[in-house]
Amino acid sequence: MAGFNLSELEAINLILASADMMPVSQLTPSTTAEATLAQTQLDACVNEIQAEGWNFNTTYDVELALDGDSKVPVPSTAIRVIPSTSPAYIQRNDFIYDRENETYVFDNAIKATIVYLLTWDELSYEAQNYMLKKAARRFHEYHVGSSDALRSLVQDEQEARRLLLESETHSGRYSMFDAPDMHAGLSYGNSLVGRASFNGADPFYTRDF
Repeated sequence: MAGFNLSELEAINLILASADMMPVSQLTPSTTAEATLAQTQLDACVNEIQAEGWNFNTTYDVELALDGDSKVPVPSTAIRVIPSTSPAYIQRNDFIYDRENETYVFDNAIKATIVYLLTWDELSYEAQNYMLKKAARRFHEYHVGSSDALRSLVQDEQEARRLLLESETHSGRYSMFDAPDMHAGLSYGNSLVGRASFNGADPFYTRDF
């Protein structure tokens, strides 16, 4: 892979190493029960962290077209769809629903903010690093429990989160006015300020580990 990005195999082996376990040479077919558990922990963290909604996986003003039944299907890779055309429109199951008129049928395409579930290879190094550090901490807790190493893993996870937030702040061009108490403020040329915070892509929101 280009740059500093990690392969899934590298990530799994780093998770295994956090509990002093031997690395594996492949992921499919899985070679050990521990590698399978490490993969499960990583997958869970990838999904959970992306579901929070970040600048790197959020796209604004996406036009969602009607299908043959005049319904608006939700993209298969979407974690969350927030229609911006009308506050009455919501995501329900695999379609957009008009709760005011109690119908799935629309006359025109609608626009929405979409939080996507990206594949591992599509993630930045900062996102990958935070996800694997969180998975490593959970994996260590499961296999080893409390230890000096666990405290170090917690610190690593916190630092990885800080680096991701820093990266988000730069890439999203946020300013102090994007803080939760100033969502309607101005930023350095970011026309999406306020909407980013409202729609879940707010790097100043305090996330739990």
